[in-house]
Formats: sequence, C-alpha cells, structure tokens
Amino acid sequence: MRMLSTILGRIGTSILFVCLALMILTYIPPMCVDDSIMAYLLCPGYYFNVARCCDEHGAQMELEIRISANGTFNVYVVSVCSDRLMMNGTLQQLYEFIEKSPDKVLVEYVGNTFEYSIKEAFNTSVIVANKGESALLVTYRVKTYILMVPYSRVKTLIAYLMPLGITFIMQWILMKIKEKE
Repeated sequence: MRMLSTILGRIGTSILFVCLALMILTYIPPMCVDDSIMAYLLCPGYYFNVARCCDEHGAQMELEIRISANGTFNVYVVSVCSDRLMMNGTLQQLYEFIEKSPDKVLVEYVGNTFEYSIKEAFNTSVIVANKGESALLVTYRVKTYILMVPYSRVKTLIAYLMPLGITFIMQWILMKIKEKE
C-alpha cells in the first residue's frame, strides 16, 4: 500500500507540473506569421472571400481582419469548409448558400469599415458583398497569428488533470502524515 501511495504521489506531482507548464505556455503571446494588405474592386451584385481558413493549423490560428471601402458593404463571417464556398460569385449564389445553412453565419455586418478578430479560425471564411449600385474599392488587411498551444484544448486538459494530480498528491501526503503518527 505504501509503495502504491508513493507511485501515485509521484504521478500526481508529474501531472501537476505538466499542468503548470501548460498554463505558462498559454501566456506566451501569439506569433504573427502573415500580414497582408490588399485591395479589390468589387462590382455591384457580387461578393468575394477576404479570408479562407482551413483546418491546417486548427485551433492554433487566430485572424485579425480590417476591411474598409469607399461605400457601404455587407460582411458575413461564415463557418464553413473552404471548398463549400467559392472565392467570389454573385449575390444570388451567396444568398442561396445562406438560405441553405443559416446556422453557419457567425457575424453579419453592414457598414463602410469592419474590424474583427477570430480566435480558433479553422473552417472560417470572411465574405464581403456589394449590394449597392456602384463598384466599391475594398481594402483589407489580414493578420494571421499562430498560438503556441490551442487555448480551448489546453484549458479542458488542465481542468481535468489538475484535480486528478492534486488528489494523487493529497493521498500521498495523508499517507505520510499517518506514518509519522
């Protein structure tokens, strides 16, 4: 029993230190791997895809997007696989897609400037549509960041492993206290 208690105590200590190391990794700021500024002439009745993210980096990718134009435009942040939506097309095609899967639209915005940050940007597309009567000159900046560790997965792992490690350590400490008495 004493040997099992010692082994569990050491396992608990290891688990606790791994959790602490993961917590420290979550505080390392993300690294900017791409910063692109582009312009696009958007004709009336059409849309184009500003950012298409696949699950290449999964939950480790963040996007920071700034869009501005010389008129009013519509922005849709859509959660879809990049192959389900074309890079550009007519508004009719866009509306058909939105009608088929309205739950995929995360954000809908109308204006002449748009700023948005997407955390865990896998399978996300940012679409700019021109419902107006004249062509728009749309300028956009997309910054891509890679995280050291994906926050959501690490937080879940820590939430389950930390209490387990503390439990293993506590039983070992209680066993040591009983031995001294």
